[in-house]
Amino acid sequence: MNIHIRTMNMADLSAVHALQCRAHPDHYHEPVEALASRLVLGPDFCLVAVESAGVSPQGLPNGGVSASLSAYFLAHPWAGDPPPLHEALPGRLSEPAHYLFLHDMAVCPRRQGLALGSQLHDALLARAARHGFAELRLVAVGTARSYWQKLGFGECDGVGLHSSYGDAVLMRKLLVPQVLAGYSVSAA
Repeated sequence: MNIHIRTMNMADLSAVHALQCRAHPDHYHEPVEALASRLVLGPDFCLVAVESAGVSPQGLPNGGVSASLSAYFLAHPWAGDPPPLHEALPGRLSEPAHYLFLHDMAVCPRRQGLALGSQLHDALLARAARHGFAELRLVAVGTARSYWQKLGFGECDGVGLHSSYGDAVLMRKLLVPQVLAGYSVSAA
């Protein structure tokens, strides 16, 4: 088995949606359009872990071999309170981003225990740092709070959450002790 992490693309969205529906309770399933809007807003921050049975003769991962989505991470620049679930986001922000918002992560149930979530998290941290983000935020739903705490996230107070999140808590992780200068996203 060969698993590698790469940037998500629009062709991945049907598999991402299918995995979201397998991995999360029904009330967290989002329309493909909502997922696509996060990819458009943060194309450098949406990642997939893809499994392939082999390597091409040219040494390229997944060379001609049908790949299977093992995990994904959707993240995008954001300002203000976390956006509601199930709704498409605008193609660009109306103000500079204040932080990188980690919207959703899922690991295929048959691939749990391989540390794919941690690997995606580490890859995302590297990208966030390269783009100058000083802070990551996410909404931990259900029992996910302890998982994110193990990765260095702490709870935030004083920020409202949309009712679409249900029983949830806002969490953040500071990457560097400096103020974010801003990240501009252009519509693709």
